[in-house]
Amino acid sequence: MAIKVRTCKLFKKTAEAYAKNKQVKDKLAEFIRVKTENPQNPFGSKDRPFTREGNLSGYVHAGVSFDVSVIYKIGNVNGEKTLDLYGVFSHDELGIGQPASIKRQKSNAEKLDNQALA
Repeated sequence: MAIKVRTCKLFKKTAEAYAKNKQVKDKLAEFIRVKTENPQNPFGSKDRPFTREGNLSGYVHAGVSFDVSVIYKIGNVNGEKTLDLYGVFSHDELGIGQPASIKRQKSNAEKLDNQALA
């Protein structure tokens, strides 16, 4: 099954911020490999959609370290499956840390929604 990987400016910016963290960098590469081989396979136990009622609804997050997740969607463009990568964030950066920040979640949802994938 072929799958096209698409990224956006936000993904590139946030992935670059974690580029010096070997664990995150290696796990991110492994995540992309696993998802391109079979997008339905979960990437560990922390690969799940955000709740439908939440501010980040519609996006999926997978843990690439204890506190860092990659935000993505599996899509379909012209009959071709896509792995759409939106960003790499800590729980606090996303607003899902302890305590949660609804304001930060809403701000991030708006940023994610406005990204152009290529």
